[in-house]
Parts: sequence; C-alpha cells; structure tokens
Amino acid sequence: MATKPFLEEFDPDRATNRGVTFFFGLSLIIFVIQIVIVYFLLTGQIEIIVFLVIHFFIAGLLGVTALAYNWLLWDLRFPLLGLAVVSVGGPFGALLIILAMIYYLGSSRHAVNFAEWLEGIFPRLYSVEGTIYERIVSDWDDFSDKINLIPYADVMAFGKLNEKMIALVKVATNYDPQFAHVLREGLHDSSISVRVQAASIIAKFERDYANNLSLLQKKLKRRPNDPNALYELATLCDHNSELGIFDEERTAHMRELAVDSFEKYRKLAGKGFNIEYRLGWLYTRMGDAKKGRELIESYMKNVKATPPVIHHYLATLFMARDYTSLRRYARKNYDSIKGEEANSSGVLEVLLLWKDGIDFGDPQTLIPH
Repeated sequence: MATKPFLEEFDPDRATNRGVTFFFGLSLIIFVIQIVIVYFLLTGQIEIIVFLVIHFFIAGLLGVTALAYNWLLWDLRFPLLGLAVVSVGGPFGALLIILAMIYYLGSSRHAVNFAEWLEGIFPRLYSVEGTIYERIVSDWDDFSDKINLIPYADVMAFGKLNEKMIALVKVATNYDPQFAHVLREGLHDSSISVRVQAASIIAKFERDYANNLSLLQKKLKRRPNDPNALYELATLCDHNSELGIFDEERTAHMRELAVDSFEKYRKLAGKGFNIEYRLGWLYTRMGDAKKGRELIESYMKNVKATPPVIHHYLATLFMARDYTSLRRYARKNYDSIKGEEANSSGVLEVLLLWKDGIDFGDPQTLIPH
C-alpha cells in the first residue's frame, strides 16, 4: 500500500501574475508624464517646485498602488520596485521598470519552477527496477500494515552523522505526525549539524504555518463571512495541530481557532466537507468528548463511515468513558468492517479488543510477589 506524504500543498491566495498587466500600463503612463515634466523643466516652462510636486505626486500614487495590491493580494514585486526606482530615477526609473516587465511578461510564458529546471539538468533515467528501488529506499511503500518507525529511532540513537542527516531529510520529505519524536531527538543530538538540521525543519513548518495563517486572516479581515476562507483557515489550523511539533499551548490555540472557523463555516454554508466529523474529532481532542460524540454520530447517520472515522469514533467513546456503548458497537459492527484499509488503520484490532475483551487468566497471577 503506497503511503502518501502527510504534508499537504497549501496554495496562498497571492498569485504571482495578478495585476502585472495593469501595472505595465500604469508604468507606461508614468513614463510619458515623467518625460513631459522633465522636458518642460529643461525648457523653462515650469518651475522646479512644480516639477517636484508632480514627481512626488507620482511617487505617492505608486505607494497607494502598492497598498492596493497588498490589500487585493496581488503581486507586489513590481509596484514596490517601481516605487523605489521612479522615486530616485524619475523617467529613467520608469523606463527601467518597463523594460523589466517586458522581459518578465515575455519570459514567464516559458518559465518553469526550480524543481522542473533542476530535473531538466539532471534527468532521472531510472528503469522500472530503479523506480521500485527508489520507492523502497524512500519509504514510499509500506508492506507491513504498520509504519515502521524503529529504523529512524535507531538511526537517531546509534547512527553515524551522515546517516542521521539522511534520516532527517526523509522525515521532512515524507512527514507523518508519528515522526515528530525523531525531530525532537535531533534537537538534542550531540552533533551541532544534526541539531541545526532538525531545528531548520521545525522552523520551516512554523514559518509556513505563520505565513499561511497571516494571509488567511488578512483575507477574512476584508471578507469576514467568506466561507471558503473560513474553511481554509480551519483546515490549516486542524492540520498543523496534528503535526506533533508545536508546543501544547500553541497546539491548543490552533484547535480553538479551527473549531471557531468550522463553526462559523457551518452557520454560513451548512454541512459538507465532513465538517461534522472533523469538528467532532476536534472537540474530542480538546477534551469535550460529549460534544465530539454528538457530532460524529450525527455525521455517521448520514454517511457510511470509513475506517479512520470509526477509529476516531471509538476513541471518542473511550474518552467519554462510555465503555458499554464502545463494547456494543464493537460486537455489532466487527463482522461488517473488513478490508485492507480497516486492517492497516488498526480499527479491527480495537474492535476485536472490545468485542471479546481480554482474558488475563487468574487475577492472582497479576499480583507481583
């Protein structure tokens, strides 16, 4: 069964091509105006004070444009560059920004991202066997029904420096919350290189979260009732609260923000996107298993529960201390829940445990002598 990386691509709303064509037209107008006022100044048709007033008015207009681009989440690079070069260079600065934008608009049609560029320089000429080998060494496939974390733990405890560095790269590339302890081990390693690499990985998670959170909060500040933005914010916070690398206080804040955003989304858009299930599991993790149970059960009434949902429902019943309902559900549904996904997620083991219980034998044998 192939295991996918836990990390999800989060696309910030600021696109790199929004507003470029508009600013190109604005730059042409500013260039013409600058040429005209310089000509009038040199021929004595206007005074220097009039020239400066017009020049600084144009600079102010560029500043307002940059603020507008920031508010609209458009590409800020050219407005900021234009503000700098036009303020200092006048018509020469305007000409410079026009030439830069012409080159950008022409080259961006054929540009590729860094990963594609690097792939073109160093193509992977793997055979079928080579591809299989790459998947094995990268831990992309799991054939044991359980993710085996022992090698990473052993490497961090007993491995050589280069082995630890490679293990941390694999952890970062195919991150799963169960790898969090590997990063924490790296933070306390005797080698400063390992500590720096582990800290850099954690810092990247924190930086990505902070940047995406800031973008979404700005978006919601302008449009507080945007259901899509609320859903993205809730998903971002819920996802990061599960990474296992943030401290307890910050994780609790993420979950509170996720719950608040999901609740607002429900009021605006109703159900959908498994909101009741995700919200219920959030409440359970925050300690309100009763509320979590109500929401998850409401979701399960309308949708056939998948093994992960069942697993979380069983955990919610356990945290609610309703062992009777837990045992009743296990006995009723054990035979109907089959399949590779159920087996690999551990649901069948939990159901079997609560269906029949565990026979510990004579209680006297459990008492230490």
